[in-house]
Amino acid sequence: MERFYRSHRKALFTLVDSIELEPVTAERAVADAVEFVRAVRDRRGDWIGETVVLERDGVKTVVRVNVDAFASELWRKVLRDKRRPGMLSRRHLEVCVFSYLAAELRSGDIAVAGRIRA
Repeated sequence: MERFYRSHRKALFTLVDSIELEPVTAERAVADAVEFVRAVRDRRGDWIGETVVLERDGVKTVVRVNVDAFASELWRKVLRDKRRPGMLSRRHLEVCVFSYLAAELRSGDIAVAGRIRA
């Protein structure tokens, strides 16, 4: 899937940057995962920690993604490597999160708020 995704990566990030996503149910795992990949999208390594510390405007924030909360067992096998505990395949994580976001938008579990960001 990554080779099909790669050419659309920039457009997908532009899209999620320009809309406000709102979970319709109490389940926020996919919405939180979208925020995580948005926060770490400038990273270039193949592996990324499930928990990262970001600094914005001098304020450090801990951001975490919980793939166990939304990803299927097959996705979790692709995302993790036994030799790298606590790490996720960054490129595969992005594909996984965007595919789950599309499914959540189709099912109505996540909605686009009425306002588009400029």
